[in-house]
Amino acid sequence: MDAAEISAILGAATTLVGLAEKYGPQVVDDVKEAVTATLSKSGPTTAAMDALAAKCKAANAAIQAS
Repeated sequence: MDAAEISAILGAATTLVGLAEKYGPQVVDDVKEAVTATLSKSGPTTAAMDALAAKCKAANAAIQAS
């Protein structure tokens, strides 16, 4: 692994930790599910994407209300 790859991994990890601090630990599971679906041969379904969008919208509304 070269320096650029290590830097990219650290950048992604830092972003993920920042999101978890801001939005809660559930975001880690959401990101993991999204990455898994993206790497699968079938990819995410339209229903899964709609559900994720609705979940994000609800989380955003809760954050804005707090």
